[in-house]
Amino acid sequence: MLHFMKESRKPFELPPEAIAVTSLFKEGMDSGCTCGASVGMVMISGILENRYGHALKDKLAAELTSRFQTEFGSTCCRVICKKRSVWEKIGRKGCIVLTAKTAGILEAVWADVQKKNIQLEG
Repeated sequence: MLHFMKESRKPFELPPEAIAVTSLFKEGMDSGCTCGASVGMVMISGILENRYGHALKDKLAAELTSRFQTEFGSTCCRVICKKRSVWEKIGRKGCIVLTAKTAGILEAVWADVQKKNIQLEG
């Protein structure tokens, strides 16, 4: 998620250590139990909440996790992967699509804050 945000969004400057800390958030963090995209989404929101604030404050992680679970049926990598078709498992396509959709969840939750910041800048 941090790599996705850094490469595809408006300047999202982070120290190299912040990117490095996420390097192991893949394939259920080798346990299969936690989706790295979900964890990354919560991490990014923590950074953004610290910088800009969010109306949900301490409920933000729960909201993100709830939306993720609604979209994918679980937060467990192993469970999500079992539901995928053979085609989605080829070349990690399923994970790429999931990460993009997770970025959409992140963007939706932060849309109001982003609009307010644009109005303040303009």
